[in-house]
Amino acid sequence: MRTSDQGLPARSGFNPWLTARDISDQKLPGVPKSDMHAARMIDEVRKIGPRHLWRAPAGTAEAGIEVHYTCLPVEAIVAYEARYKPAVAAVQANDRRCARLGKGVLSMAEGGRVRAYIVKLMIAQPRLAASGIRDRCIEEFGFDVIIIPQGLPTLVPMPPMRTFQAFVKMLRDTGAANVQS
Repeated sequence: MRTSDQGLPARSGFNPWLTARDISDQKLPGVPKSDMHAARMIDEVRKIGPRHLWRAPAGTAEAGIEVHYTCLPVEAIVAYEARYKPAVAAVQANDRRCARLGKGVLSMAEGGRVRAYIVKLMIAQPRLAASGIRDRCIEEFGFDVIIIPQGLPTLVPMPPMRTFQAFVKMLRDTGAANVQS
């Protein structure tokens, strides 16, 4: 994403596939701020990451390799989705099931980091069951998570397995955890 003189992205809207320049231009937390370092990060994903998380669009050289935004650190995923939230919501506007997304504990926990972590897991390991996702969330965030309903931080227990099963199903059904674009 090239930037204009005002510092705004020249190409507006959510794009799940990012080049090294896109990554460095976004200035997201926890990601490289230079094209060279972002290219190194992409090269690592290409070497050790699952094949479905990177692509070389037709007619591009090695420098044109793109990675799915879920390859970024969780904080960067949350920031990227927040930056383009209206565009992400517009993609799913016609699906009533999406109306509930973003309003439950798993969507709001830890400022959206739990949801981003779940999506990242689902994309990296498409066959991972809800029980495995819940176990990994507990390892990453603990048995209790913070939500901020109505401006007041509240510590709540990690939701039960059934909530994870429903949430994972909803993400899969709505395409929210789908690499295709």
